[in-house]
Amino acid sequence: GLDFSLSVEGEPNTSTQALELYLARGDELLAWGSTPPFATAGADVDLALFLGRPGRLSTWPEAVEAPDAELLAAQAVGRGMLLVQGDGDTFLLNAFTLDLEAGARLPDSSGITGDDGGLFGAADGTILRLAYEQQAPRAWRYAPSDDSWTELSVDAADEIGARPGAAVLFDPDRTRVYLLGGGERTDGIAIDLVPDDDDRLAAATVDDLGLDRPRSGATALWLPSEDDATADALIVGGAGEGPVALLASTGEGFGPARSWTGLACGLRPDDDGEPLRVLCVGGLVDGQGSADGLEISVGEDGSTASLRESFLPVALTDPVVLSDDFALYPQGEGRFFRIDHDGSELTETEGSVLRASGGQVVSLGTGATFLVGGVDDQGAALDRWQVFMPAVQR
Repeated sequence: GLDFSLSVEGEPNTSTQALELYLARGDELLAWGSTPPFATAGADVDLALFLGRPGRLSTWPEAVEAPDAELLAAQAVGRGMLLVQGDGDTFLLNAFTLDLEAGARLPDSSGITGDDGGLFGAADGTILRLAYEQQAPRAWRYAPSDDSWTELSVDAADEIGARPGAAVLFDPDRTRVYLLGGGERTDGIAIDLVPDDDDRLAAATVDDLGLDRPRSGATALWLPSEDDATADALIVGGAGEGPVALLASTGEGFGPARSWTGLACGLRPDDDGEPLRVLCVGGLVDGQGSADGLEISVGEDGSTASLRESFLPVALTDPVVLSDDFALYPQGEGRFFRIDHDGSELTETEGSVLRASGGQVVSLGTGATFLVGGVDDQGAALDRWQVFMPAVQR
């Protein structure tokens, strides 16, 4: 069973290491987990290890005392995960001990409501609470090292203005966040996540990320090349009629004309120079929940977007798509599906699935991806988290 203890002995040293544990029955991998990197020299080391089923959702063992549908969450690099409730209460999940610790509240004077903008983990280990949908950009910075919030200013905030429904891109190196469009706007804005010495965040228009039309409610993702994780950007959907997809490098839309918002997309691995493939599912078409899928191919010879009507067995109004090296996993409405990368056949996975909509998806350096917050199919705020562990090669 899973009720056991494990001890490891060794001489303290300064080298970085991690503890990984795999449980198997014969050739079947049952569960696995990993700790963050740590060094054993200089201080006591407390470590806890969460084991999850590969390619499945596992339920976190502890219940949340005050579930909140407006909960925001983001990775705190080197620390774990920061969670901020709609009322400003703050908590930090320690990635080493897996303990949940209370932190300093986001000040009530911040003027930020729980449904405005998001939470973004920066490269220096701090976390930015950035509002931009209901007002000109405003930002507060949380520093886990001293458990404090600091108000920041954003360059040209008044000129940037409110960006309701902006598509969001996040730099893999955690230095910038990009807001694409929003409302009737079509420009792309880059905002630094690390402030200067005057607590000011640089912000500027990015010409290469402009939109072909207003696309409020669109989804954006990076398209990598062999040596550049942000070689191009794909924008999918958005309110209003027009081609459903846009490739940033060409500035031209393609695919069927649809008002389609809130899709969730996943990148499928390419095979030795083959076109990049993306699968998007769910969302709202003309304001109604959709079970459709969209298969997108991006290559040197052009880009295509093919509609797959009724691709899912149920409409996913607020989907997320998880992924590993083997498959994509659409989730929503209390359902969890698998689509192998080498085909488009969809199967439903076994096990308890709690989230219907809302919430946050946060991937940690341990390989675990957390689904926190959100509501169930009755609209009640969830008091349990779930964790996705990617399937790995045996």
